[in-house]
Amino acid sequence: MHSSEEEQIEAMKKWWRDNGNAVIIGVAVGFGALFGWQGWERYQNSQAEAASAIYANIMASLQSDNPGSLESVGVSVDDLQRDYAATPYAGLGSLAGAKAAVDRNDLDTARTRLQWVIDNAKQDELVNVARLRLARLLIVSEEWDAAAKLLGRSYPASFAGSVDELLGDLYAAQGNVAEAREAYNRALSAEVPPQNRDLIQIKRDALTEAAESEEADPANA
Repeated sequence: MHSSEEEQIEAMKKWWRDNGNAVIIGVAVGFGALFGWQGWERYQNSQAEAASAIYANIMASLQSDNPGSLESVGVSVDDLQRDYAATPYAGLGSLAGAKAAVDRNDLDTARTRLQWVIDNAKQDELVNVARLRLARLLIVSEEWDAAAKLLGRSYPASFAGSVDELLGDLYAAQGNVAEAREAYNRALSAEVPPQNRDLIQIKRDALTEAAESEEADPANA
């Protein structure tokens, strides 16, 4: 063996003596990170699957004719919020739970469900939906300032029509006819589903008829 080859082998041995432990540890950490990430992905997938099953049960209960089904919705929503809060299904289930509570005329529970979404959901769209639905409940409860505060927040353009419709509802409930009509007009100019557009049109026309009737009443002359 030539001396140069012996020197190279000796140099490699020395390098391994100096760095071998670090290489072994690095490889072990690398494999550990890989398997750890795969384990985390499996955990997330299992969480999502379990949460999805609970959410499916909630939706089935809402469509059921069984009077006790709405009660079971609350239990399922609590499960989602407690055990699967990081999944989108917790927010979706809470929105569904709020609707079920409204159907039972349990507005306090509905408000609690919606506030949970606002405080905990990771998806901005769900948070914005919850804010608008909570604003609607606040208008019904005549909590004008709280409703106005929610409606005054920044929303994506896709929510503009819904925000203006609720502003119209708020102004109309307060007796501010001109402001309500203007808000409804803005809502009609925005992109809203056809069924919403028909309802907004009805509400705006009702304001116009009420104003014309009041102007024509001799008692108001």
